[in-house]
Amino acid sequence: MKKILGAILIVTIITLTMVLPGPTVAHAQDDTTSPTTTLTFGHPGYEGWYPCGVEVTLNAADNEGGSGVAKTQYYIGNAIDPVPYWSDTVWDYMISAGYAHIYNEPFPVCWLGYTDETLFYRSVDNAGNNEEVKAELLKIDMSFPQIYLDTQTPTEPNDYGWYTEDLILTFSCSDAHSGIATCPAPVSVPEGWSQMVTVTAVDNVGFTQTRTLGPYHVDKTPPTITITTPGDGGLYPVGTTVTLNFSATDNIFWPQRWAYLNGQQVWNGYQVTDVGVYELVVQAKDAAGNETNETVTFIIYDPEGGFATGGGWISPDGESTLPGEEAAFGFVAKYKNGEYIGNLDFQYSNMEYTLKSTSIDWLAIAQNSAHFQGTGTINGDGLYTFRVTVEDEGEPGVGVDRFGIKIWEGTDYEADPIHKAKNVLAGGNIKIHKK
Repeated sequence: MKKILGAILIVTIITLTMVLPGPTVAHAQDDTTSPTTTLTFGHPGYEGWYPCGVEVTLNAADNEGGSGVAKTQYYIGNAIDPVPYWSDTVWDYMISAGYAHIYNEPFPVCWLGYTDETLFYRSVDNAGNNEEVKAELLKIDMSFPQIYLDTQTPTEPNDYGWYTEDLILTFSCSDAHSGIATCPAPVSVPEGWSQMVTVTAVDNVGFTQTRTLGPYHVDKTPPTITITTPGDGGLYPVGTTVTLNFSATDNIFWPQRWAYLNGQQVWNGYQVTDVGVYELVVQAKDAAGNETNETVTFIIYDPEGGFATGGGWISPDGESTLPGEEAAFGFVAKYKNGEYIGNLDFQYSNMEYTLKSTSIDWLAIAQNSAHFQGTGTINGDGLYTFRVTVEDEGEPGVGVDRFGIKIWEGTDYEADPIHKAKNVLAGGNIKIHKK
């Protein structure tokens, strides 16, 4: 429609130029110089692009000693219009018809539906000197930038509807006119329930666009388990009541919790009094499916419960560190005069690996099994912690009795052992002695 209007205006202007006489203007004898008009924008723009609504200021000045500026005229037309060479009569007609204007104050420019316009303008002084019409192409940015979600890693939540690892969103942007100045950087969605992410893009003329994505449920943190009692590696004489005291917390929602004592499910506050070696495993699971396990081992021992002796060899099974290698052992572990005493030798027949005890730290005997722990050296060097479990299934010991050992470097037996071996006896015998 605007293109048609431009064509009609051109035809009208040509007709008026031919038929309408120009006015008679009294010229000052000493002023023959046209005024000069400069154009400034109320926005710095970007490579010729300006935001919709940018203010245009026309500043006119006459030559020194001239007659002074009478008026400044302007007309906004299509970018393809030629620079018009209009008589004063045509300018007056265009202004009276509302197509052209007399400049009085800065004005905004934005033609809805068009991005390229041309501003034609000139000034006239009081002596009737007309400035040659100037033309300024106005590239008007009428669109906001667009933001697109490029990638989301991982693409889907887990079966619980949660993301349990870093959730990274990346973006791309476009702008139809002035182009993109800033596009959102990759975002790592923070942990929490129903997290919303808002990002912003800016084009080169300063238009901004925001986009909000979500909700996302993110929980990368497993529950925290606290076992207050018993302490890991705790030693309790027979007659002691050991009360299990444990809890589980989570950073977002309260987790589910389970506990097992030597494989049997127990509850917080459960009490243990029987002699034996116990492994308490507490498990927790949060709403996102994150799981945590904590394990402590404790001993209830009877100083009058007997002692254990044994010697022989095994062929370590497939769960051992060196399966199939023949390993020999000999031990004595007992409780005497308020102290643990005894010794242990463990070695592989086909390699230089000999563990010798330097102390026995505890002993627990329960029915036909014994468990003891101590420290020692390997090939005469270092400090190592060992834990031995043996079973006496009666005479003869071969193929019936069992021997197992775990060895840790230093005293951190909560770490993975550096060595382990177990199996039924291939030779020798184990004896649990009852007092």
